[in-house]
Amino acid sequence: LEASVQLVMLDHIDAGNPLYLRLEAACEAEGLDWREVVKHPGRIAKRTPQAIAQREAVIVRLRATGMSYPEIGAVMGQSHSTVMAACKRNRGAS
Repeated sequence: LEASVQLVMLDHIDAGNPLYLRLEAACEAEGLDWREVVKHPGRIAKRTPQAIAQREAVIVRLRATGMSYPEIGAVMGQSHSTVMAACKRNRGAS
């Protein structure tokens, strides 16, 4: 799962990768910058209720595009089980 590593190294969305384009579009639809919701090494993800809700909203949007749990986890810097739990908590939200 090189996706999150690539995000950290480049510090920008890889315009050639359709998964990152979906991430960028999902974040924009939520009015967020992807850096606010993507977890990466050296940065502790915010655990406030608002930050968690924002991250989960992006996850639900990505799932609605047909991305798999592992794909979403890779671009979000989360495990696929975290992604599954977010989708389950927000079932019907998209």
